[in-house]
Amino acid sequence: MRSILLMSFLLLCVTVSGQSADSTAIRKVDSLILEVRGLIGTGDFKEAIAVIESAENLAISRIGKESVSYANALANHARIYYFQSENSQAEQYYLQAKEIRARVLGTEHPDYGWSMNQLGTLYLQTGELKKAEAHLLEAKQIWGTALGKKHAWYGGAVNNLGNLHKEMGAYDLAEADYLESKAIRAESPGKQSADYAWSLNNLANLYQDMGNYEAAEPLYLEALTIRETLMGKNSLDYEAGLQGLGNLNILKGDYEQAEYYHLEAKAILENHFGKDHRDYTFSLNNLSSLYARMGDFKKAEVLDLEVLEIREKKVGKESSDYAVSLNSAAAHYTNSKQYDKAEPLYREAMAIDEKNVGRDHPDFALGQYNLGVLYKATKRYQEAIKLFSDALATQAKSLGEKHPDYLETQWSLANTFRAAKQYESANAIYEHALPIIRQVYGTDHPFYIQVLKDLAEKELEAGHPMEAGQFLAQQAQAERKRLSLAVRHLSEQELSTYVQRFTDQLEFRAAVASTGSEELAGVCYDDILFYKGFLLQASSRLRKLAVSNTKTTDTYHRLTACFRQLADEFASPVSERQKIQQLQTQADSLEKVLARQVSGFNEAQRQFTWKAVQQTLSTTEAAVEFVRYRHGDPDRTDSIMYGALVIRPDATHPVFVPLFEEKQLEQLLLTKKENKLDYLNDLYTGSRSKKLFDWIWKPLESSLTGISTVAMAPAGLLHRINLAAISISPEETLADRYEVLLLESTRQLVATDEGNTPGTDAALYGGIYFDGQAPANEDSTAVGMRRGIDFSLTDAWGKRQFPNWNYLKWTAIETDAIADILKEAGYSVTVFQKNLATEASLKSICSPLKSPRILHLATHGFFFDDPIQSETPAGAGEPVFKWSEHPMMRSGLILAGGNEAWQNRRGSKNREDGILTAYEISQMDLRNTELVVLSACETGLGDIQGNEGVYGLQRAFKIAGAKYLIMSLWQTSDFHTQELMTAFYANWMERKMSIPAAFDAAQKAMKIKYRDPFFWAGFILVE
Repeated sequence: MRSILLMSFLLLCVTVSGQSADSTAIRKVDSLILEVRGLIGTGDFKEAIAVIESAENLAISRIGKESVSYANALANHARIYYFQSENSQAEQYYLQAKEIRARVLGTEHPDYGWSMNQLGTLYLQTGELKKAEAHLLEAKQIWGTALGKKHAWYGGAVNNLGNLHKEMGAYDLAEADYLESKAIRAESPGKQSADYAWSLNNLANLYQDMGNYEAAEPLYLEALTIRETLMGKNSLDYEAGLQGLGNLNILKGDYEQAEYYHLEAKAILENHFGKDHRDYTFSLNNLSSLYARMGDFKKAEVLDLEVLEIREKKVGKESSDYAVSLNSAAAHYTNSKQYDKAEPLYREAMAIDEKNVGRDHPDFALGQYNLGVLYKATKRYQEAIKLFSDALATQAKSLGEKHPDYLETQWSLANTFRAAKQYESANAIYEHALPIIRQVYGTDHPFYIQVLKDLAEKELEAGHPMEAGQFLAQQAQAERKRLSLAVRHLSEQELSTYVQRFTDQLEFRAAVASTGSEELAGVCYDDILFYKGFLLQASSRLRKLAVSNTKTTDTYHRLTACFRQLADEFASPVSERQKIQQLQTQADSLEKVLARQVSGFNEAQRQFTWKAVQQTLSTTEAAVEFVRYRHGDPDRTDSIMYGALVIRPDATHPVFVPLFEEKQLEQLLLTKKENKLDYLNDLYTGSRSKKLFDWIWKPLESSLTGISTVAMAPAGLLHRINLAAISISPEETLADRYEVLLLESTRQLVATDEGNTPGTDAALYGGIYFDGQAPANEDSTAVGMRRGIDFSLTDAWGKRQFPNWNYLKWTAIETDAIADILKEAGYSVTVFQKNLATEASLKSICSPLKSPRILHLATHGFFFDDPIQSETPAGAGEPVFKWSEHPMMRSGLILAGGNEAWQNRRGSKNREDGILTAYEISQMDLRNTELVVLSACETGLGDIQGNEGVYGLQRAFKIAGAKYLIMSLWQTSDFHTQELMTAFYANWMERKMSIPAAFDAAQKAMKIKYRDPFFWAGFILVE
């Protein structure tokens, strides 16, 4: 080893001594090369070319072409072209430098290793992976032999091989390379070096691509900390780390955090380069794409226009970069249906591409396709047909007839023929293209799922509902398969966003089922079980179960990474899927580990069909799933309908019963000008009650003959109604005629939770000091205080619309009375009152597998509607919860000291704020809790999102694992609430009734005593 280094040193000395006659020139060339590297860093490539040419001329005239100095100048000339992606010019200069180094220094010299490394990196950029591998391996071998395997250069070679293996999709080899490079760089040049930070960053990028976000994030953050220490928060290396974190958070669905990182990166680039630099426009593009994902097309438009303006000045309106920007802006306009703005941009981009690459290039064909999509959307069918046909001709020549771009253009052409009623032309393409699409994409790909819907629409138009139903059944199965995969790796927030892509498909199938398709009624029922009962709880539940056991946390994170990679594989054409079998085997193995070690993991993943629900029904029982859907008629797409899917034990299939239009029910429900007591009494017993019965229940009666027990799961606005309290006659409600089981999903009839055996402990919260101190009215005998604030009464308190939460005297009496009943029944009871009823205490007792069997919360509750989409900021004195974008942050419960946070005042450090949001509840573990009683106002409310249910406290407690939930639909009297609750507990504990029977009996007793529904129908029991 020492002899090789000595030889290298002597060779360098000989070379230098041969140039010693002009050592000044050598130093000058080296100085110019350093200047060039600085110019490359700032992006001033034109000036860099001028400087490097000066260095080359100086080397030729004063040192000679056969010199290390000239080779170094050539290599840096190549670097200028490399960073501009002018690869052929870069290769030319790198090859010249390599030949000189070989002749002057020999092929075992470390500098020759640099030539191999530089060429390998260039070939990696051009996609010539075999050539890249050969050169990078040789560089690694040279440096390993000449310098040793602990040298920083050797670590760089290993790092570059990691880049190569990552590009090849060989993630296991890439991970080994990056880890080896990281270990070398930890020693040389050390853990506080820029090289070590890049190793961390590269490893984070790899884990991000592998879907292991949990492993990627801490690496990004560690690299960022090193860069901040070494180079400061305004350095370009720091900016690169911010971009990585921004992109990671986009993938995680945390758009708010992603925006923060990308905005900070943008500010750094602006500070370094100003607003007219190429790299700055890339940052604007990233932000534009982020805002488009968030649905904020207005912000995306502003950024797109800024990019266009910069690129027009910097590279001109004839450049390819400018065309790319035009297409990006046009796409955002198209997505937001601003077609008049999109069309001229598409046309301008096509004109640029035609001039730069010609009409026979795939880029020009892509422009024709984009414009064709716009014309189809605006019903300019003949123009769209011409564009699609021309694009197809180009794609057939340049890409081939099995290329995804060709197939998608071909399918769009068929759909356009159908829209134009040119059925013969459309059918010819459908018949020819379908088997090829199935072969190229497979049956799990998103495009194939869309193809199935298109075929169903085609069959419906042709009057073939049975054939349409078959395609829709296949589509539903494929969708559920994709979503089952997604649920394993997406957070609940990500999943909520992702599932919106499929909502229209579910509603379309429901619309078709409403026409009488028996087969599709079964498919539709299975859809509802999946979407309403399984999907949007599963991801949170799986994660909670897995990470509650510290021994399985790492296994769970590796499993989620596997499923992220599988999702990417299934989203690729069949020919590009390389690792499905390997990943599936790995995932199966990890799932088996979790199933063995985590109680309830298998149950959280199980799916059920309508037949499984039917098997749970006795001869007098029925199951009803309500469904909300858009009308199938394309001319009435704004018409939202409701229907019910009914299962009887003796039926061969579910029956779809059409019900009413949503706007009918909206007009019936409360307006802000009405007195709430009068309105509610009228809704359940007065003039409006007949409409409620006629629309919701009367159409179902013929399907429920001989039935005495009905398990039902509401959808949409039906969550706002106490279904059991609907009047059948002046003297009879549904609860009088049927035993009504209100469920979140009828899936619950089949699914069983694997929680622990219920204990005999209870935690009761009431008599709470919301100000953190004893209230002035604590000893008042006043009754009728309401547990909640009617936020519709905007002028009730003048300018201050959100007063402090008032003390509730009767909640202390309520919890004391319930405590006596429970203690008499042998329960261990803990009562949290006054300042002890804190948020921290509640979270503490609801730790994994230790939550109480009964959790009773007698307090205030709140719910805010979705904030108006505007630039209006939160007003002074308004709680921040009102303006949250997350629906489960806009509902919650008030606990001790909550008034301080409610009024937006700074609370004490290191303690909870007393506002327990639905989001926080969803992160708790209540699998041991049989009953949660929300003895508070409006706790059953929340954002209603189609068929997915209520995003509020109801959803939160179900995700947390509670079995039964009692909650309210409107603001209730403090006194009458404690009366209902005391009666319920007496029925359950003293009379040994089941929870549903005890609640039903208590409510019926209240109904006899207080005829007005306002006083007895406000609370519902949900299982």
